[in-house]
Amino acid sequence: MYSYEIQQLMELRNYLLEVKEYLHICNTSPQINYIHYDAWQDNFKIATDDRYEWTFKVKEKKKWKSFI
Repeated sequence: MYSYEIQQLMELRNYLLEVKEYLHICNTSPQINYIHYDAWQDNFKIATDDRYEWTFKVKEKKKWKSFI
């Protein structure tokens, strides 16, 4: 996935991704240069070569109700 596609997905999902969506991004984006997990905030952060950056949560779909 390219950065603009990731941006569209993040906005569509309100920065709350399913596990399989997160893994798909990590496995298919050639531009990612930084991935970080903050256990204190339970957030992930991804940055790319073309200066995109996202902070988001990853949850199993069945646990989404407690976050919406």
